[in-house]
Amino acid sequence: MENSTDSEIQRGRHQFRVTNYADRTPWITTDPLEQGDQIKALRNGSIGFDLRPGTTQAQAEQIAQFLNDHIEYIKLDP
Repeated sequence: MENSTDSEIQRGRHQFRVTNYADRTPWITTDPLEQGDQIKALRNGSIGFDLRPGTTQAQAEQIAQFLNDHIEYIKLDP
C-alpha cells in the first residue's frame, strides 16, 4: 500500500450533531466549524454515523458531545 503525502491529506474542524431519520431514529452528522474548515472532498456532502439500533435520542446527544469534546480534526486520506 502506498503512503499518502501530507499535501494529499485533507483536514477540517467539524462539529458533530444529532439529527433524525423520518422514523425519528437518531444518527450523527458533521458540520464544518468555519467556512475554511470544510474538507474539499465533502463540499457537496457530509459524513454521517448510523448508531446501533435502540440508541436513544439522549444517548445520541451524549455520543455527539463526547466526539465534540475529544476530536479536534477530521482527516481524509485519499
